This record gives sequence, C-alpha cells and structure tokens, in this order.
Amino acid sequence: MAPLSRAVVVACALIWLSACDDNTTDAATAAVEFDPLLSPTLQLGGDLLVTGRVLECTAISHAQLDTPQETLAQSDALTLFKIDPLPGETPDPRVRFQLLVPADTLSPARYGLPLSMPLTLTVQCDGETLVSPAVTFTYLPTWQSFAPSFNANHFWAAAHEGDLLVCDNTSITVWEQGVSAGAPMDVGFPCAVADLSDGIGGQRYLHGEGVGLAAIGDDDALRWSRPLNLVDVQVDPDSDPLLLYDDGDVQLAVLERVDGTTKVGPVSLAYPPLGPMRFTVSGEIVVLEAERQDEPAALNYYVERFAPTGESLGTLLAYQYPWHAPPYLADFSFAGEALYVAAALSEDERFLAKIDLGSGITTWQSPPEAGYLFPLGESYGRLVAATATGFIWLDPATGTPVSESFAPDSGNNFLRGTVEEDGSIVMLADASGNAAQGLYLFAPDGTSTLRLHDPTALFRTLTPAWQSGAIVSFFNEIHWLKSQASYRESLTQAR
Repeated sequence: MAPLSRAVVVACALIWLSACDDNTTDAATAAVEFDPLLSPTLQLGGDLLVTGRVLECTAISHAQLDTPQETLAQSDALTLFKIDPLPGETPDPRVRFQLLVPADTLSPARYGLPLSMPLTLTVQCDGETLVSPAVTFTYLPTWQSFAPSFNANHFWAAAHEGDLLVCDNTSITVWEQGVSAGAPMDVGFPCAVADLSDGIGGQRYLHGEGVGLAAIGDDDALRWSRPLNLVDVQVDPDSDPLLLYDDGDVQLAVLERVDGTTKVGPVSLAYPPLGPMRFTVSGEIVVLEAERQDEPAALNYYVERFAPTGESLGTLLAYQYPWHAPPYLADFSFAGEALYVAAALSEDERFLAKIDLGSGITTWQSPPEAGYLFPLGESYGRLVAATATGFIWLDPATGTPVSESFAPDSGNNFLRGTVEEDGSIVMLADASGNAAQGLYLFAPDGTSTLRLHDPTALFRTLTPAWQSGAIVSFFNEIHWLKSQASYRESLTQAR
C-alpha cells in the first residue's frame, strides 16, 4: 500500500510570542508557529510531518521539534516555501518549512497510547531564536496506512493480505494492495447498506436487510447473488446460508452455498419471527419467534425447531414476560442448544437467563443487582453482555463474570465493534451522526489498552483485518490497526 501523507484540518488560534529575553525577536515583527492547515494534530499511522510558518524571516539556519523530554527532529538544511494566494486573496508573507519524525521513533512507552505530545518549534531566524507556542499532537501507530483513490466508507479485507473488497453502488471491486482495481462485480443490490460476513479465506456473504444476499468465494470472485427482501440471515463459511425473507409473509429458507438456489423451503413460521436463528450441531434449525397476549398481559418467546429438511418439529415456550414488555434482545448459544434472554419480571427487575432448549429449564440467571441487561452473543467461548453503562464478558456455562466491566466514553452505545481471536474488542463509538469520534481497544480481561476520543476525528468503517488487528476508515484514509496484544507490548518496550 502507498505510504500515508495527510493533514487533518484543525482550528488553531494564532498566538504571537511575547519577548522573553534579549535573544528573542519582538513578536510584533517575527513569530513561529505550527501551520494549522498543514500540521495534523491528530494522525493515525505514517511518519509525522509537521509544518511551521515564520513571519518576516529571510533565512532559517536551524529548526528543531521538541517535546518537554527530548528533541524529535532537527535540521540545518531547510527548504523554505510560501503558499500561493487564491484569486482575490492577500499574499501571505509567512515562509514555511517542514520537519519529519519517523514513525518508528514515536514510542507509546514514552508518550502513551495514543501518543499525546506537547510539541514546540524552535528556529534560528536571521540570527534570532524563535520558539513557538506548545501544541499537543495525538498520534496512533498502525501497521499500514494509506489514502485510497476510492470511497473509503464501505470496504472489507479481501482474501489476500493488503487487498480490499470495495463497494461502489451495486458493485464490489477487488483493489489489489488498495491501489489497482479489478473488474467490478455487480451484486444486483446496493452494497452500501450491506455488510460482509467474517471468514477470510473461505466463502463469505454480502447481506443487507431488505436488499439481498450474495456469495463471495475464497478467491474474491462473485459466486452468486439473490436480490430479495431479506429479514435476517445466519451464514458461515462452511454451511449453507439460513435466512428469513419477506415475500408477503416472512418465510424461512436454506440456500445452496454453491449456487444460491433454494435448498430447503420456503417454510412458514408458527409465530412472527423475532430475529435470531441457528443451525444446531445436529443439523436442525432453531428460530426465535414471539407473540403478545392480552389476557393476562404477556409477551411470549417461542423457539420453533425444524428438521434439516424443513419440517416443523414443534415449538417451545422458552420465556414469558408477565407484562407488555418491549421486544428485548435474545440470542442462541453458538451450538444452538440454549437461548440467552434479556429476562424481566417487570420494567424495574431485569436480568439475564440461559434456557436449555431440550428441557426448557433455566440453566442460570444473573442476580438483578448485577445489572446485566442484554446478551450480545457468544464469541470465542465467552458471552458478552451489556449493562446500562457498558459491557462485560460472562462464562456461558455459569453466567459469572470473566472480565472487568468496560465501556467507551458513550457507555453501551457504539457504532461498530469486532472481536479479535484472543477475546479483545475493538469499538468505534461516541457517535456523531452516522460516524464516530472515538476508537477503543479493550483487552480480554476488560482493561482499556486504547482510548482515542477526539472531537476532530471521523471514523465510519471497522472490519476485521487479514491476520490480526482491524481495518478502520479515518476521514478519507484507511488504516490497518495493530492487534491489542501488539499495542499492549509496545507500551512496555523501551526505545
């Protein structure tokens, strides 16, 4: 991928220096400062390039960039330049210069993660010493960073490291190393409202509610596409897609993974579907359904079980809310043998429960005072649950916590999240419209490794990377973030 070179536009007040000693020129006639348009005060990846500007200076014999602890960069051979004015603008008399800080010299062990550094510029200008006001720069190291020529809002990691699958209207294109575009593949529905399932190296599925389902092979080629009014889907690289779609009535179906033709169904459901469904380890299908009743007031959650060939094997009343409850979250266990529900005897008495689907017996339930409100699903052998203020990992067998509570600055609200293989969680949060201002990385035990929340940030897309870590969009850039373990290690490495 091409190296990154970008400046984030950040508002910065123009501060003139006061005379501090006999060797410093009066601020009314000369001053040095960071150029607010050309120096990124928030940067992800790449070398740190800062631009200074000086008023009324004909020659700069030396310039250096300093933190309170050390000099990061210095030069005695600077190239000075000016910015050409736009038509009608008054020419800017200030001259500019640049200093480069190599990425491998920026140490999280010294400056934290993300790095936060108050920087000053010192220059020798026409024999006088000028020192700039301090400006805090924030920097996050990455494995790779680049500014693509395509729209960076909708993309996913392709099969080969460095390649990306990029959405453009109704087409998916493979961009080799983010630079060279292949032939567009038309999926027949808007991919901007779709997402691509996990499973790099196997068959993956592009799916979007209300628009359709398409299969992308392990060679990044489009296998097949089914535009339809998709309600929900359960996909796995090695299994046939299981889906609900609305064709006047909501129907259950299983598609052939090879060509997308209907293998099982369509099958009608006993009750309106609530969403989660899954293949069990025996090949049967379980679907969560719901129905309200008025006398007495209740909301009933049913699990309907289907044979692999589609015949209904009956329903189980898995949980009953003894009041007119809203449809709370629920999810099946990974093997499909149990259901996690957001249980509630009333609006004020809420907890989590795990229900065995063979017997209908509650395996465990959390104490209401623990504050666990929503089951978000199993991942790598643990269950993540949401509280009113954040998240926690639980033991699926017992419901006991196996991590500390953790949360972005916005509590349990987040835009996107992905789980790394070791149980670390990457999150985009602190939403601003349909974008995020915060990037967070939590270790498997819930402790925070990275907290980056900046009002000048703009994150939109987060997706798993090729081997480890995640890929994130930042303005019009794409960054391959390091894994949680790698970032954690960098915090203890000496320079």
